Amino acid sequence: MGILKQIYSDFDDDDFLLFCNRITPHVLIKEEDGFLQVDELIITEFIKSPWISTLMALQKEIDEESLLIKVNKQDYLPSTISHTYTIPGTYTVFQRRQAQATIEATISDIVIKIINNKNIYKELYKIDNIITGNINASLKNYIHKVTDNKDINNDKEGYHIMDIKNVELIDLEKTLTRRDEQ
Repeated sequence: MGILKQIYSDFDDDDFLLFCNRITPHVLIKEEDGFLQVDELIITEFIKSPWISTLMALQKEIDEESLLIKVNKQDYLPSTISHTYTIPGTYTVFQRRQAQATIEATISDIVIKIINNKNIYKELYKIDNIITGNINASLKNYIHKVTDNKDINNDKEGYHIMDIKNVELIDLEKTLTRRDEQ
């Protein structure tokens, strides 16, 4: 895969750190110990199924320069984001509701981390959608839950991505459906 070769051979440390932040926008890294945590990101997040599956399924749509995917004139960012919960058919109604609440809480946590991740703000300006393994949600639906960012004054430094754009989390299956509808 040409993308992996490009990442391995062409990226310097700063480019690689930005790349890791891009594909894992839900993982917060402190600036002072970023390189120590990048190692952890690679081990635990880098080769997760959603990211690799997206690269394989949409390789013709990948812009090798930006590593974004163009579908219907929108930019999609492949990511490692997914939740690990399933709702088996053998669950009782109560167990299903409990599992659904757990999934919603997990998605909420992921979205809030993305919204609070200052390392990725500039990158989010360039994209319309983040491709996930199994999450479909609008980041804007969660902004009210983020106390740090809901009262930002736009005249001050610290302008927030969610003030101007609604980035969506979309699973690979829906992304492929959108592509096929072109």
